[in-house]
Amino acid sequence: MSGCILTSPLLGLAKNIHFNWIKKQFIHHLGDQLSDFIVGSQVNPTALTKNKQFMHTIFGDRLMLPFMSVKMAKHIFEALDYVKKTGDDFRYPIIIFHGKQDTVTEC
Repeated sequence: MSGCILTSPLLGLAKNIHFNWIKKQFIHHLGDQLSDFIVGSQVNPTALTKNKQFMHTIFGDRLMLPFMSVKMAKHIFEALDYVKKTGDDFRYPIIIFHGKQDTVTEC
């Protein structure tokens, strides 16, 4: 591999998304056992698309945001921690495209 192109990468949660430490501990310890337990993602679904057809899809599918399983939340938090710990070790050139008005991910 000679490089990476990332579009709106999830390198951190948006500044307006906050999970308190109790929820994070719950997710960390029970996430794998509660794969069917659905929680709110705190993501504004209107930030995902302006297309009304896709908006109906988002609200009609329980596996899409604004909801997620506790197991998915656990894996997202683990991935964010991994990127923060090992990001400096990545030795390939990266181009990151991130919209200025993106309220779902932080870059």
